[in-house]
Amino acid sequence: MSTHARVALLVIAVLVIGAHVAMWRSDMPRDVAFRFTVINAIAWAVVLGPVFLVARWLNAVERRNAERERGEDR
Repeated sequence: MSTHARVALLVIAVLVIGAHVAMWRSDMPRDVAFRFTVINAIAWAVVLGPVFLVARWLNAVERRNAERERGEDR
């Protein structure tokens, strides 16, 4: 993962966490804040889960292809 991607991911995480802290500290009813937190966590899992899995799959394929190329060159 590049440095720019890590920084962008860190900024997004800080913003999301900050928004949740602000929501929990506001005068919003606790049950509503809890529901929003759960919905948000599920949404992030649905979005980031497949992204993470595809990235792992792609790394495995690239590693396998690099190993095959090294084996053919020798």
